[in-house]
Amino acid sequence: MKAVVRKVTEDERVADLAELVRELTPLTESGGWQALKKHFEGFKKDAVDVLSRRILAGEQYTEQNIGFVRGYAQAIEDFFTLPEQVVRDLDKAALRAFNRAAAELSQEEESHG
Repeated sequence: MKAVVRKVTEDERVADLAELVRELTPLTESGGWQALKKHFEGFKKDAVDVLSRRILAGEQYTEQNIGFVRGYAQAIEDFFTLPEQVVRDLDKAALRAFNRAAAELSQEEESHG
């Protein structure tokens, strides 16, 4: 089992994501991050609501304008969900590395067994 754990911790993708989690954790725990996240938490819904009301009121918007508002709102949401996504990606990468290492170890044992 130690060999499997060693292979997981040496996996480049796992190591890169773990480092990113270590870098992002202090940021996401800071008061400034929490204040910004709270400020923008309803931005996407609010932006869509404002856009919808304006369109219903007869204002003209091109598909490009609508796409820009949607993209801008999505970018803000993605920015604030990035730390959680990195943790999910790390979990997936670690599981894949674990399964790969366990399979390699099993194959080695079978070939030597």
